[in-house]
Formats: sequence, structure tokens, C-alpha cells
Amino acid sequence: MGKSNVLDAFDVFAVLEHEGDREAALKAIKEGVPATDVPNDFLQFVMNGSSEKMRQQMLDDRFILGRLAILGQWTTLYAEPNAGKTLLTIYLLIEGVKSGEVNGADMFYINADDTYKGQVEKLELAERHGFQMMAPNQNGFKAKMLSGIMQKMIDADTAKGKVVILDTLKKFTDLMDKKAGSEFGDVARGFVSAGGSVVALAHVNKHKDAEGKSVHAGTTDIKDDSDCAYIIDVVSKSGDTKTVQFENVKARGDVVEKAAYQYTRTEGQTYFELLETAKAVSDDEASKGLAMEKWQQFLDDNRGVINAVVGCIKDGVTLKSELVSEVMSRTAETKRVVSMVLIKCSGDGGGRFWNIERGERNAHRYKLNDGVETFGAIF
Repeated sequence: MGKSNVLDAFDVFAVLEHEGDREAALKAIKEGVPATDVPNDFLQFVMNGSSEKMRQQMLDDRFILGRLAILGQWTTLYAEPNAGKTLLTIYLLIEGVKSGEVNGADMFYINADDTYKGQVEKLELAERHGFQMMAPNQNGFKAKMLSGIMQKMIDADTAKGKVVILDTLKKFTDLMDKKAGSEFGDVARGFVSAGGSVVALAHVNKHKDAEGKSVHAGTTDIKDDSDCAYIIDVVSKSGDTKTVQFENVKARGDVVEKAAYQYTRTEGQTYFELLETAKAVSDDEASKGLAMEKWQQFLDDNRGVINAVVGCIKDGVTLKSELVSEVMSRTAETKRVVSMVLIKCSGDGGGRFWNIERGERNAHRYKLNDGVETFGAIF
């Protein structure tokens, strides 16, 4: 039987719209642009002559969350759970309203990742400070409506000056899906191009990078499409107090490279009381907190070696070479680790347990600092 001359729908489309070019027809289908809608040149897309209108649409550089986010941009804040991203975002939002930097009536906080009690507490804050609060399944709002509402605001030219805060972003798009992320990015970029602002709260990956810092979760599309992005890390904990640092990983505009904040969480505390503890701290204070956190981690990681050194010195083993050998024997640690602990824990001050005395022929002998007992008894 000969080859059939019957054309299917795709063949007809290729013949009528693309002069039989099947590759061109397939590409048009993938891009969703009918050939008849594509002009023959670029002239209708030229922007010349519209600069005055665009300048009127352009917003002055004003900050909406401390110096972390600029009005008219899309900012994404990444943090691990319980790092305080919601608390500090609300804190900064309220501070902006109090200072007059932002108009609370134009701030729409969408609380999509909370308990019912949490929704009530944050709604009370919104009512007290004059910003708008929304939540899925309240007053008919659904998370899936977000992109459609934003698109209608773009089309109606009502996005200008409006700020949408998404807590958290994963409730509105699939961060693991490049197509979904790209589609949301198109709407968000259109919204900011129309004069709106987007602040998206998102999570970091479970695994940190080689430097021990957090990295964003999901594909890179959201970060790539954002104007500005920060990674939030808890840099120190002292009792009930956490110090967290926002570190910029992408910027378009004069935002700060780093900013640090602190808050204290105690048992039985209300959300209002927790919010009252939030405050900005200096970079120096944050750096000191980070250094203390790293030092405490070093002490915890090497507790066994430190106890062994203290025990050996009490037993009269004080000459460096003999001390290293005996501690290696008692702990099964390497010479490198034992030598490092001896150096780092020598001196005076917190976490320093012994000093070095130089004897005959420059021999190094170790002596315990006053008051030093076993490491475990002190910490």
C-alpha cells in the first residue's frame, strides 16, 4: 500500500502557517506564539519616545525592610527553619511603618506558613501597626490565586507602590520545578516592572557549603530572577538569645552587604513579647558572636583531648614531646590534632587552660592555669 496523502492537524498547521516548515511549526507550538502573530521586523517593539512615561512610573529608591530591600524590586530572603526570618521581616516592616519610610496600607503580608494561633497573633500586629494581612483559606483567598491577582494588577496599572510579602514562597510555586519557578518569575518580574515590590521568604538547603554557610534550596531560577537576595544564618547563640546575619548574595541597588539582628526567645513568651526583643546589632557584635560560636564548637569537638591534656599535666607529664605522645596514647587522636589543641588552648582568658614555660635548652613545659580543673567540669 502506498504512503497515505491524508494530512493530520499538525501537517495542516505547518503548511498554512509555516509554508510546510515542520521545524518552525514545532518551535512555534513550543513557544506558544502563532506565526501569524509574529511581526516581520522589530519596529513595533521599539521603546523610543516612552522614556518620560517610564520615568513617571519609576519609583524613587526607598527602602522597605531596613536597608535590605528596595521599593520596586523583588527581594528573596533565604533561611533555615526557626532562624527568625518571619520575626525579623515583621520587625523590619513595623519599623518602616513607624518611621514613615513605608505606607502600611500598601504592604500586603501573605502569611501562608503558620498555625491558626500564629495567624491570629500576626493579624493583631497588622491591625495595631496598620499594614495588611492575608492568609490562604481566609476571606476566600487561595494561594493559587496569587499570580492571577498580580497579573490583573499589572494589566490594570494598579501595582505601583504595592508591596507583596510572601511567607513562604514554596506555598505559591514549586521551587524544585524550573518551569514553575520560571512562570512565577515572569509574573513577579512583570509586577515589579509595573512599580510593585515583592519580598519572598524561602528556605535554604539542608546541607551547607564548603565554608559552612547556608545555600538556597531549589533551583537557581528564583534567585536569578530576583533583584536582590540574602542568606540568613544564625551566627551565635548565647542562652536564649540568637544573633542572625543577613548576607547579600545578589544586589541591584544600594542595599547593605551584611546586616545583623538579635532576638531572645523564652519559655511561655507571647509573640508580642518575642517581637519586643528583636533589635539590630552592629557587624562587630555579630562577628564577635560568630567567633565565640566557632570557638565553643572547637572546644566541644575537642573535649576529650583537652581533658586528656589536663589529666597528663596533673600527672606530671609536662614536657611537650612527652605530653603529645601520652595524650595520643590516651585518646587515639593524631599528632596533628593534639598539637593543634595544645597551641589553641594555650594562654590566658576564656577557653585557655594552660601556659607554656621555657626551660633549659628551650624545652617547652606546660603548666595549668590557676583554677583549671577538668574541661567537663568547667563547661
